[in-house]
Amino acid sequence: MAEAAAYGSGGGFLIRPQYDRFGPALKLYRDFFTDHADLYTGMAPHARVGLLCLPEQKLMGNTDHIEMVQGLCRALSDAHVLFDMPMEEALAPDGLSQYDAVIMAGVKYLAPEQASALGEYVRGGGRLLTIDPLPSHDLLMRPYDAASLYVVPGAVARGDADTIVRLESLPMRTIADDLRTLTGAEPAVLFRGDAPAPRSIRVNAWRGTAAAAHGLVYHLLNYGSPLGDSAAPPEPVDSLSLRLPVEEVRGKRVSVWEPGAEAPLSVDVRLDGDTAHLDLPPLSVYQVVAID
Repeated sequence: MAEAAAYGSGGGFLIRPQYDRFGPALKLYRDFFTDHADLYTGMAPHARVGLLCLPEQKLMGNTDHIEMVQGLCRALSDAHVLFDMPMEEALAPDGLSQYDAVIMAGVKYLAPEQASALGEYVRGGGRLLTIDPLPSHDLLMRPYDAASLYVVPGAVARGDADTIVRLESLPMRTIADDLRTLTGAEPAVLFRGDAPAPRSIRVNAWRGTAAAAHGLVYHLLNYGSPLGDSAAPPEPVDSLSLRLPVEEVRGKRVSVWEPGAEAPLSVDVRLDGDTAHLDLPPLSVYQVVAID
């Protein structure tokens, strides 16, 4: 239920209850979703990285693309990088403008207008990380020079970093480093002390629309929690901190909630240059951090 809430903005409320096995846990979480519906209402995905996921590639026989996207999903999640998965309709004017960086992995077929949209994104200041194979045919499988449309003058496509970085293989363990090189900024948002947070901890974020009660909401999940109706209580993970752009936090109120807590948990906020450090309370299973 926590997973559905974190990645579906409250979708866990719709899970069919099995009170005969998990009654107390189900009641705890359903009560939390009901009492704090404002944390989930009117929210849209919040991510600085767009991982292109183009299902039409599979229809055209390019199964490698989907497999690469699946691997990158795991790698980005392990590295605590917030990412979204724009699809074909995003390859249009301004369709990618909300992302600091876009990853294009194993895309063999790209319409000229889609390649042009990538070029406009790069010309507008966006950064592009490509992973071979590169597009070489249009959607009618006719060969053409797609790179001429998205590799814009002044861009680099050989891996030495500027506006485009090209990789020849899937960067499972180095994806955060590659994005850091490409953008010049830290892509990860969750740490434990001075080290990356454990890979068993996942983070997702949502931003408020005009109908929302909150500006930003971050969700933390502890996948290291024991599972099952007779499992031992989870061991809390301490010393976790969110590191966010200072403009997301300066002058804002930060509150931390978790199921079973009657009041917000304490959080220490420190501003350090361009980065805001949110030192969080120990995480058992699920926490929600609201920034208003």
